[in-house]
Amino acid sequence: SDLEGSEFEREIRTLATYQLLGGYEDGTFRPDNTVTRAEFCTMAATALALPADHSVLDQFSDVSAQSWYADGISAMADMGFISGYGDGTFRPDSTVTRAEFAAMIAAALDLNAGTAASFRDVAKDTWYFAPVSAMTVINTQRCGGDTEKAGVISSLSILMGIIVITSLVIRWNLSQ
Repeated sequence: SDLEGSEFEREIRTLATYQLLGGYEDGTFRPDNTVTRAEFCTMAATALALPADHSVLDQFSDVSAQSWYADGISAMADMGFISGYGDGTFRPDSTVTRAEFAAMIAAALDLNAGTAASFRDVAKDTWYFAPVSAMTVINTQRCGGDTEKAGVISSLSILMGIIVITSLVIRWNLSQ
């Protein structure tokens, strides 16, 4: 397995045991890879046990109801946790950025913008200011330990996604 020696091997194995996460068809997990928008939606929807509603997929011209990620994207869209782009696409194979990730998690947890956010790479007039600020409420990791940058255009690693999915499941279960 490619999890041996991974910093979050225990967490990954625990989530996999409860079938909240799965690896790739070849039996690997690839913990150092980045996460696509489709992968993140699938992980989050599975972890939260959200029901799929394929009728909402009509809003995304690039998401087929037959795709492996259709259930995850439709569940997240139906709950209002995600949206696509202005051109009617979702771009499921694009790497999720930290800004997009923050927006999805803030929507899922119904977080309001935090007041303590003062990152030099997050201007108040950007679409992601509120969700990134909200994420400071749950103490998510900042960009490389830099307390002045949120790293909003950085790719989300699978390991960081695992950390937050674990927190998301716990918080979601406590709020239900």
